[in-house]
This record gives sequence, structure tokens and C-alpha cells, in this order.
Amino acid sequence: MPSFFTDTLAPFVQSFTWDFGDGKRLDNVHNPSHTWDTPGTKTVTLIGNYLVCPSDSVSQTVSVDAYPVVNLGPDSSICPGLTSSILLANLNNTGSLSNLWSTGATSNAISVNAPGYYWLQETSPNGECKTTDSIWIKRDCYINIPNSFSPNGDGVNDYFIPRELLSSGIQTFSMSIYNRWGELIFKTTATDGRGWDGKYNGVDQNVGVYVYLIDVKFDNNISKNFTGNVTLFR
Repeated sequence: MPSFFTDTLAPFVQSFTWDFGDGKRLDNVHNPSHTWDTPGTKTVTLIGNYLVCPSDSVSQTVSVDAYPVVNLGPDSSICPGLTSSILLANLNNTGSLSNLWSTGATSNAISVNAPGYYWLQETSPNGECKTTDSIWIKRDCYINIPNSFSPNGDGVNDYFIPRELLSSGIQTFSMSIYNRWGELIFKTTATDGRGWDGKYNGVDQNVGVYVYLIDVKFDNNISKNFTGNVTLFR
């Protein structure tokens, strides 16, 4: 972040130079800004040159703070009821910065027990330098059930409930598919299968609505039962 300077020069100054104390100088520019590459205490000097009189100068000390370094670590996941709370903190915390979390907390660390997007903003002591890092706490122990699929061999949505893509943390699984007459046409208990391919006894089934019954037990020992309709397209 640049620092801004204001100059007031005598009317007989012929030329002037800004010396920023880091080897960089600037000639005859009023009210400049400057950015230092490294933090620390800097001495800025303004030198005025006269036609007859000796040069004159004035110096000012400037404290340059480093930008905070915020690192919340890699994204993680949580399985409510199984995974304990996750402690989030700046892995590079120096202890001298102001904290503001997405939850509104201002502590050095927060404990989270729900999936979501979290961020931490740290501010330098002078209030000018701010840095933010974010982290995703992903949802684990879940299953998403689509309402349609198209088993036409194009490689897209060819199976109903492909669990390897739409679920996580499943311990046991059972799914039954029924046609409009209540006839059981598909059943599986495989936790790593792709689901129903739209066939019954190797024969493609008609386009239409089918009923599913799904029973799932997750790694956190919570069991769920799902009943609904799925539409088969081709």
C-alpha cells in the first residue's frame, strides 16, 4: 500500500528532490506517493535547491508495516455427529494483529462444527494493511438424489444415483426401484456401484416415472430413508 506525502516549498526553490531512504529518489514531483519493498522504519527527506542559497532539507521518519500473512490451511470436511469440531486459526499468526472472522468473532481461533465457507481477515497495528484467507469446510456423510436420468449410453447421467459422485460417508446402502404397477425391477445393496441403468432383466425400460425406496446408514451411524420419483429419459 503506498504512502502519500504533501510538500510545502519556499517560493525561491528552483528544484527539489524526494529521498525515500531506500535508494529511490524522485525529482520535482509535488505531493508524491511511494511504496517500500520491505517493512521497517524509513527516513524520508525532502531537499530543496536554491539558485544562490545553499540547499535545505527536512526529514520525516515513517514506520512501514508488513502485510499480514494469513494461512488457514487446506480445505477440510466434516461429518456432523462423527467428526469433532474443527479448530480454525492462522497458521502464520504473529499474535500482534487484529482478527475478524466471517462469523463475526475477533478471537485468534474459532471452532466450527458445520460445513460452510469461512474466512479470516487480519489487520496490521496501524489499521492500514489487511489480508484475508478463506477455507471450505466441505459436507461429508450425505447423499444427493437426482430426479431424472437418461440411460442412452452418452456417458452423461446414464445411471440413477451414481453414489461415487453424489454421496459421501455411506456405511450401508439399499435401493429398490418399482415401475408404475408396483413391480420391483431393480434392487442393490452395493455401496460402490453406479445404480440403476434403466433396464429390467437386460431390457431397456420405457420412458416414464419410477418409484425409488432408498435406505442409507452413514458413518456417523445416522440412518435415513428416502422415497420419491425418478424420471427416465432417453
